[in-house]
Amino acid sequence: MSKLLGKIIPGKSGKKKWDKDVSLKVQDQCNTDGYSIKVQKKLLLQHSAYFRDLPEAQMKKLKKMNLEEVSIAALQRIVTFMQTKSVRFLNPTEAIETLRAAQKYRFEELLNICVNHLITALEPSNVCEVYEAASTLSLNQLEYFCLKVIDEKSDEVLQSRCFITLKKPLVLTIIKRNSLNVSSELAVFRAIMAWGLNDSLSRGLDPENPKMFLPTVRHLLNYVRFGTMSEADLRDLEVDRCLRLLSSCELWNKNRSLSTTSQTSSNSLDLENIPRQYASYYVYSLNVYESSQHTVKNGESFYLDIEILKGKVFLTCFKLAFRPFSPKMNTACLYVVLSATNVLTMEQRTTRGTFMNTSDEASLELHNPLPAKESETIKIDLSVKRAENTCPLTIKRDVQIVMPESKLVAMKLQPVVAQSESEETGRCIFTEIQYFH
Repeated sequence: MSKLLGKIIPGKSGKKKWDKDVSLKVQDQCNTDGYSIKVQKKLLLQHSAYFRDLPEAQMKKLKKMNLEEVSIAALQRIVTFMQTKSVRFLNPTEAIETLRAAQKYRFEELLNICVNHLITALEPSNVCEVYEAASTLSLNQLEYFCLKVIDEKSDEVLQSRCFITLKKPLVLTIIKRNSLNVSSELAVFRAIMAWGLNDSLSRGLDPENPKMFLPTVRHLLNYVRFGTMSEADLRDLEVDRCLRLLSSCELWNKNRSLSTTSQTSSNSLDLENIPRQYASYYVYSLNVYESSQHTVKNGESFYLDIEILKGKVFLTCFKLAFRPFSPKMNTACLYVVLSATNVLTMEQRTTRGTFMNTSDEASLELHNPLPAKESETIKIDLSVKRAENTCPLTIKRDVQIVMPESKLVAMKLQPVVAQSESEETGRCIFTEIQYFH
């Protein structure tokens, strides 16, 4: 590479061999002979790592070259860029075609120009086309900006023509996203049905035949959050008809069960009941310190009040901290029942857990998250059913304010002082809360 570059830099050599032209040829549907443009070898060497890596002897003899999977428009943009160091695109499709060619033949500077152009040109009508190219070419930066537009303008994207032409794996990636800002889950359902209709027609299938159509969309429909739909949405004729057909399908019920398990395997949450725009996962560790050695007794209760000061949250999990009362004993047992209640709506969730030793992660998960919005309070009541050789690891009576960096929500946490025979009151066994907002 260095030898070739040395010979094309002015003043380095008087030889003119790198000024000779090479004919770059691509396929042309209107001309069996193809379409070709001549360009100087030195321009190829300056701008393309692909041509610089060719053996020098081969480059000297090179008079013409077929560029595979390169469109006429892409070739024209490449040559224009090499000659003028600037390029313009009439539409995103031209930019994508040039992007593919620039990556394949390693025109690095042109590749970056294409990426930057597409990022600035992103809009709901073209983002799916760009996203498909970014995903195929493994262009992470471009893919990130595509997903950002998809999240922010979900309704428009899901109704766009380019969405229904996406490949199925990319459709699945989009509809599984927690961060889609959809006005209603009905928009996701309708987008899947529109995609399925287009896919069926393109493959010569009859979309009116359930036996042909359902296999096309069944897996995608596993990720529609029907639990967040309003009664009006569920009465939608298309939704009602589809659910009736699916409910009679044994494979649908089996796949749906597997899908739900897959969705919730990381934290055992029922995402079907969480609106997408709230499904951002946060953890808050309570500001606590070590307690004295007072054992947890059977029948003892621990309380925590959570007041929502701003925004809306979905509480999902509480972690406990405890340790053996006597270090001489290797095991500790704690069996508890936790009840979480929204004081205003009276909506309640209950969960329970048994922890046999302190190496266990003492997590109590609400499989159906409990919602609460501004000015509402959630009361947490943890009742100890059985405790052996255990004591709380932490205690804190002070009020704590929870506000993540987004500042979209704020909560006030306060352990409630409970009556106790011991001198130590207001003990707090809670060490962490988890929530969505």
